[in-house]
Amino acid sequence: MKRLSFFIGLLLLALNTIAIPKTSTYSGTIKGFKTSWGFKTGTLIVLNAVTGIDESHLINIDSAGTFSVSFPLNYDKQCWISFPFFHQNVYFKHGGKVIQNIDLTDVSKVISVYKGDGALINTDLQRVTPILVGHKWEKIQSDIYQMEPKAYKAYFLAMQTGKIKAIDSVNKINPLSKKAYSLAINDIKNSIAVDLINYNYNIESAYRYNSKASFADRTPILKTVALKEDYYDFLRNMKYNDRLNLASGNYKIFLSGLLSLELIYDKTGRYDFTAQINVLEQRDTPTKEEKAWLASMKAGNGRSVPTEVFNKVRPQVLKEITNSDISLELDLIQIQEVCQKIQDLQTPLPDSTLTRIKKELKNPSLFSEVLDLNNKVKQTIINNKTQTGYVKNETPKVAEDSVFENILKKYKGKTIFIDFWATWCGPCLEGIKLMAPLKEELKNEDIVFLYITNNTSPISTYNTMAPGIKGEHYRITADEYSVISTKFGIQGIPHYMIADKSGKIVNEKFNWNSNTELVKTKLLSLSKNN
Repeated sequence: MKRLSFFIGLLLLALNTIAIPKTSTYSGTIKGFKTSWGFKTGTLIVLNAVTGIDESHLINIDSAGTFSVSFPLNYDKQCWISFPFFHQNVYFKHGGKVIQNIDLTDVSKVISVYKGDGALINTDLQRVTPILVGHKWEKIQSDIYQMEPKAYKAYFLAMQTGKIKAIDSVNKINPLSKKAYSLAINDIKNSIAVDLINYNYNIESAYRYNSKASFADRTPILKTVALKEDYYDFLRNMKYNDRLNLASGNYKIFLSGLLSLELIYDKTGRYDFTAQINVLEQRDTPTKEEKAWLASMKAGNGRSVPTEVFNKVRPQVLKEITNSDISLELDLIQIQEVCQKIQDLQTPLPDSTLTRIKKELKNPSLFSEVLDLNNKVKQTIINNKTQTGYVKNETPKVAEDSVFENILKKYKGKTIFIDFWATWCGPCLEGIKLMAPLKEELKNEDIVFLYITNNTSPISTYNTMAPGIKGEHYRITADEYSVISTKFGIQGIPHYMIADKSGKIVNEKFNWNSNTELVKTKLLSLSKNN
């Protein structure tokens, strides 16, 4: 009997720890909303710290200012809500309903009232939002310009102390709920830790800002500074191996910092690319990609680390510098890398590999999300076999510098929205997902959605993904892509252009910032006026 009770207890524990997806709902009203403002959508982003893959959901606003969106959520957590007038983390309960009524009667002062599940937590967090989002980056970039690591670290730790004191002051006058207080403190610590981890990136950014150097050219200007081990002692004050961290909006970003910590590269011993650098430097006409690689290698002292070696050394380095049990964090890092591979390649893992991965985890209950993603990709492959509305085109057999012009000729008489993307590019895929409803709305107009990628999109993955993206598709060579990117100054993806009915590019860099109404207005204007 005791043995039976023991096993029943284990079963109940397992059921309580497994993340079972439930549908959560975000709804509300926007008082004073006007369709003339030029937008009728917002975005809800689930920052998934388990898979590492963000999940975006479109929020449609009707003419009366009412909105509602339902989405799967595996555990209680903060999700990022973005409207043109509101950008903030909102706390959702697993399977719960959040109602946010927003008053825009006075556009200079946005007032929100929360109801439903987690209303008290969100109301309390709203009270301390000015503290949480109080990073004034223009001032920070001026302050940290040319700072050495020690001064930079002291600067941000002082900022953390000031923010926590401000939260405590609010809490003392009018106490926050325990959950809201915990989320607020975690948000501050995770955010500051990310800033400290990103010393080289932020110093590079500050240099560009203060010297008015271009941010479009991503080639590093400054040489990477090797940070000493004691620089990272702030990581010993973080909270680890706690499932409650999953609720924090910034936890996923913090994990990303740990995943590729520069100290791990330094501890591993970087591979020396000096010989390859010397060869390329002696070439008379290196390609644009070779020039970028050269600059990157020089900035990093010409060294890199093989992935398998890096992954082997990482757990040991992280355990040493955190001086903590980080079994949850190591599991999450492993799961994120597995899920990213499944997502990028759109190739499901075999059962034998899935079984091995689950056995390696110290927190096997997290494995359900790997399985969910694997099954989702399987279903996508099945669904895409019957998809319509997409066309995979052969690249015109012309000189490399005429390929783009000849592609556009095919669609003369139609306005063209051009999307440069890749199968592995997360922001590209999010943009494609957001654009899907607009393509359906404009399907009877003289408008073409043109998708161009190159050989960095693996052919098998491309063949799987393309059928799920309605539009005209081209997969061009590296040299053909290089000619186009050089001519139009394409520094990264996603990159968007718009061509009129004559095939002339009227917007070489069209920034729509997730506002599909802006895209719709521009395309219809060109379509009607040409």
